[in-house]
Amino acid sequence: MLRELFAEGLAATSPDFEFVRRHQPLVGIPGERAYRRAVSPDVVQWLVLVPDAKREAFFLEVGWSRCGRFPQQTMRPSFVREAARDRVAPRVDEALAMWLELGRPFLERHTGGA
Repeated sequence: MLRELFAEGLAATSPDFEFVRRHQPLVGIPGERAYRRAVSPDVVQWLVLVPDAKREAFFLEVGWSRCGRFPQQTMRPSFVREAARDRVAPRVDEALAMWLELGRPFLERHTGGA
C-alpha cells in the first residue's frame, strides 16, 4: 500500500521521475522502490522509498550521481510490513510535500537540473 500511494503521489507531483526496477546490482532492500531522473547524460537524480522494518515508518532517500548510475551506499534500513492505508496516506502526502519543498530544490541546486 505504501509503495502504491507513493508511486501515485510522485507521478502527480514529479512525473519526470521514472521507476527503476533494478537499481543496484549488488544490494536491494525488499520493499524499496527507486526512481530516477536524468538531468543530462551523466547526471542522474535519485529518489528511493525505503520502508522501515521495525516501525510504521519509511525513509525517502534523495541522491544524485555524476556517473550516470546509482550512487554508492553503505548501510541501509530494512523493510516494514504494509500498514493500513489511512495511517500511511498522510505520511506519504507529508513526505511528498517535503520532497517538493526541500528535496527537489536541493537536487536542482547540486545537479543543475531544472
